[in-house]
Amino acid sequence: MIRYQSNLFDAIAGLLVQLHLADVYWGDCSLSNTLFRRDAGVLQAYLVDAETSEWYPDSITPAQRLYDLEIMEENINGDLGDLDAVGLLQDGIFRDAGAYIRQRYQRLWEEITHEDIINPNEHFRIEERIRALNSLGYSVREVELAGTENGNQLRLRVVVTDRNFHRDSLYNLTGLEAQEMQARQMMNEIHQVKATLSQSVNRSTP
Repeated sequence: MIRYQSNLFDAIAGLLVQLHLADVYWGDCSLSNTLFRRDAGVLQAYLVDAETSEWYPDSITPAQRLYDLEIMEENINGDLGDLDAVGLLQDGIFRDAGAYIRQRYQRLWEEITHEDIINPNEHFRIEERIRALNSLGYSVREVELAGTENGNQLRLRVVVTDRNFHRDSLYNLTGLEAQEMQARQMMNEIHQVKATLSQSVNRSTP
């Protein structure tokens, strides 16, 4: 577990972000309610007990997200404390994993949901923002541009959907089904081969 602990806790943070982006309140995030699967050397987390979960069609509120994080922190630390009490927790395991997960969650949530202010000559930043989100695995549903108090600037907000960007790209290109991180590696290799072939023939290769 020590080898994978960062991946494991990052996976929980990522799962909570995905749920909250979909306006789903979990209400009981814990190790026992989470399934982990290996995906190209990292771990992906899945919710396996939705008994306490609720979906809010009008959007989950910041207070609900905060409460979900508080429950997660208490449960995760409690799970690890129980293992420690019976001597099953190895040295080197995060004793305060809940705080670590909360920090990773907040960093990822900010990266996905923050708004950018764009100057008239900076429209290239729209594509950069989309690429950054795609690199995290998120597909972009829409891009919103709104005016600011400064008439020469625009406020950029990007709305994301699921975290299957590379998986969907690989399937659309090849018909192959893979997990997200495995698909990301395969798509990167495809792009590398394409670049090498294009360079060798001195023209764009499809």
